[in-house]
Amino acid sequence: MAFAKRLNWGAAKIATLENLFQEAVVVVDISADKILRTYAEIEGLLRRKGRPIEQNDIWIAATAVASEAHLLTTDKDFDPLYPKVLDRTWIDPRQPDA
Repeated sequence: MAFAKRLNWGAAKIATLENLFQEAVVVVDISADKILRTYAEIEGLLRRKGRPIEQNDIWIAATAVASEAHLLTTDKDFDPLYPKVLDRTWIDPRQPDA
């Protein structure tokens, strides 16, 4: 939500995000062993490829992969993992409200 506010999203995009929070957000325990192992695998893969990404993004990717979730993102930080490792949809934040 902070990202949406910072980019001054319109009312339609914010309403869609709020609905998503209420209907589709799943809380995942980050200490789950599967997430920790997936983090290590992704971090190692990115280092070997010479395409590191931010640690927080690795946590996000590892959580999505380990929980078999589809990731929605407004940036290209996850491109080194898509589509072989991570299932994601990129949303262009510059597009006007529908």
